[in-house]
Amino acid sequence: ALEFGKGAVLVSGHFFGNRVAKASLHHRGYSILSVRSERGRPGPVALRPAYSDFLHQVIKDEVTVQDPECGLKILRRLRENGLVNIHIDMFPDAAWVRHQFFGKVRLFPIGFLHIAKYTGASIIPMVCTGHSGGAIVTFGEPRCIVDRADEAAFVRENLTPLITTLEQDIRTYPSDWGFLPAMAWHFQHDELL
Repeated sequence: ALEFGKGAVLVSGHFFGNRVAKASLHHRGYSILSVRSERGRPGPVALRPAYSDFLHQVIKDEVTVQDPECGLKILRRLRENGLVNIHIDMFPDAAWVRHQFFGKVRLFPIGFLHIAKYTGASIIPMVCTGHSGGAIVTFGEPRCIVDRADEAAFVRENLTPLITTLEQDIRTYPSDWGFLPAMAWHFQHDELL
């Protein structure tokens, strides 16, 4: 995808192998800008700032959706033919839609789809499994944004396949999905499938 010179958006969920995989890719010359949200952090409120600082030290190359220049920083990285990682199971802040996810309606971010449309960046599904003892990164086929004048059709054509891929990844690697550990347990025991 980088051969086209327009960058790529790596779309994934919150899997435990993400940080190790991104560190490994960084050492191979592929620096990835991680897009994070400060909202929805688990645990006691008093510990959230310390946890956020810890993640910043680990991830380093990041931007939060709360940053007023978030979109500009993503655009800059893509125009430099760089990589940006979006976790589509994150808590959206600005542009979002309601969509089915394992039979329930939840919110999903869509701003990255518009940025990819305007820059011509490819969308690449990515799943990272494993841990510090060994992580596996699997990339899906690069996808080009399908432009539609109608917003609902635009979302249906571009976001729906990514959510379907995420659901399939979670079913395949339920114990590696770290966003909602309780849900991962249910997926392992087919209670929500």
